[in-house]
Amino acid sequence: MKTILVPVDFSEASSGAVDYAVHWAKHYGYSQIILFKVHYESFMDYISTLGIGYSFMGKDASTQYRKASSKLLKNLQKKAVSQLTGQDNIQIRTATSDLPLMRAIMEILLQHPDIQLITVGSDHTRSSEPGFITTSIVKIARISPVKVLIVPEGYRYTPIKKILVPCDLQHMKHLGKLEQYSSMISEHSALTVLNIYKDPAQQNDQMIQEWKDKLHSYFKGNALHLFHSYDHDTLHGVLDFVANNPTDLIVALPGTHSFLYYMANKSLSEGIYKNTSQALLLLK
Repeated sequence: MKTILVPVDFSEASSGAVDYAVHWAKHYGYSQIILFKVHYESFMDYISTLGIGYSFMGKDASTQYRKASSKLLKNLQKKAVSQLTGQDNIQIRTATSDLPLMRAIMEILLQHPDIQLITVGSDHTRSSEPGFITTSIVKIARISPVKVLIVPEGYRYTPIKKILVPCDLQHMKHLGKLEQYSSMISEHSALTVLNIYKDPAQQNDQMIQEWKDKLHSYFKGNALHLFHSYDHDTLHGVLDFVANNPTDLIVALPGTHSFLYYMANKSLSEGIYKNTSQALLLLK
């Protein structure tokens, strides 16, 4: 059984992530989606909006908050279930935790080893005050041992026909991990690998041809395109390419020279999901 975990905060971005997860589950063989609500930080934010008097009424405020939260979570579950048909063998479950978000996520991952994907909604491009989950995306991506899918608010699922993988071929030893996802890249999908480099002297024609041959062996029958971009600013290189070459999904590879590395050190992935309206999948 394959499961998708969707941390929610009842924002529009969070609701959109749930919708996207339902479609993803249908297309890629997932049998369960867990809508996950963490009360810890959310309750602290909640009582801060009620006024100083409520700070001395912790139990009453907590009860009031949990009732409201439970109702919203059930409504979100009903909405997700309504998108399923009799042919969809997918369960939509809910779960809650009183732990801080990162600890809560690690705990539920231990409890459910079948979780293979975390899907989160991002409202950076639409809101001046990002929601609780949006502000936690970088932390979630750092600690997660499973893939993380970031869905911008307002982004609607469409069959994935164009996939973009930006990387630096000179240092990319993890490009072979794409072979594990050949089933996701169907015969109807086109795969574009964008080689962004900062030093032209390091570009090796033989190395580039070797990677091209490997990719063709991984994805036989798929349309494969290899583009090269010389740019001192890696983020600019990615955003410029996406602006001129529409894609359905951006895939970030793991490894020292991947987006995930820059997310922890130079905020490249953060820059991408904050500045594009494309879904971003972070592999592990």
